[in-house]
Amino acid sequence: MMETLIVKLKSSLTWRLGIPKRMLYSLSLNLLRISRPTLPKIINLPNISNISANQSDFKIVIVTFSKRFFTNCLPLIKELRASGVNQEIYVGINGDDGMSYDPTLRTNFLQEISVIPNVNPVSFGSFQGLSLIWNRCIQAADSEIVIVLNDDLIVEKDYVTSTLDKMAGVAKSRGICLLNSGWSHFAISTKVFKEIGWFDERLLGIGEEDSDLTFRYEDFFGVSCFENSIHERGLIHDSSSVFDSNLAKGKGKYSLFNWVYIELKYNFGKGAISAMFDRPATKQFADVNQYPNFDWNQSLSIYRSEKDREVIEKALNEKLGLLGDKK
Repeated sequence: MMETLIVKLKSSLTWRLGIPKRMLYSLSLNLLRISRPTLPKIINLPNISNISANQSDFKIVIVTFSKRFFTNCLPLIKELRASGVNQEIYVGINGDDGMSYDPTLRTNFLQEISVIPNVNPVSFGSFQGLSLIWNRCIQAADSEIVIVLNDDLIVEKDYVTSTLDKMAGVAKSRGICLLNSGWSHFAISTKVFKEIGWFDERLLGIGEEDSDLTFRYEDFFGVSCFENSIHERGLIHDSSSVFDSNLAKGKGKYSLFNWVYIELKYNFGKGAISAMFDRPATKQFADVNQYPNFDWNQSLSIYRSEKDREVIEKALNEKLGLLGDKK
């Protein structure tokens, strides 16, 4: 146990981070995973160290919105291309919650990326939850392996190509690969979605998409996503504090709506899987209705800006009862 603890702590301490809080978060996750009961593995996965880094067959997805077009997303794309990353990039362009997007700003952004080879926009006229945008962009990429990047990343030119290749290789062999234990840069095989379902589109805001998928991956495969993490240089998370100001904030900087939904979806304090949650949990209702989310979006999108959690919870309970998928 002590040897395992030392290895995991060393791995976390060598993780290159943007801010110290993320290091503390990683350390706490490692300690949590060590302390809980070990789940039996129901699949045989190859050792990460034995997976080849020569894996160029992947595409890239980056999601952004108006306030981060020119401060984050465009510089990231240019840095990737300047570093020799030539794979196709799909840019998910979200709308702004509660308002029409600025057509001039969007046009200028589209003109900028149109001159960069193999960059494809996937545009949305109104605000959509991150789960939906990830799903649509991954589908648009139409590749077995997709690497999904936050738009607030800084590229380390000398390392990024080999790191992305390694991520793609791990994802092809193990389904998912996290870089430095973080979901701000991850690779995923679309075969995973056939087994556990897509990102839950009932998460209509921003936040908990990765927590939910992490739980479902471990619940199905008996292996933590964090065991599929590689610790390499190449991408630094700059952790932008710029978010859509109309979304009601809940847990930290993320959507209150999403956290209230997650508290309904999971029964915390029971079970053996903690995944990214701060305590063990069990799933309360099925994912059969998670995709697509059109009906949910029509009925519940007004609650993205609702600041009263009891109001959101009441609306969600009514919706879940109507769908008949809550136990």
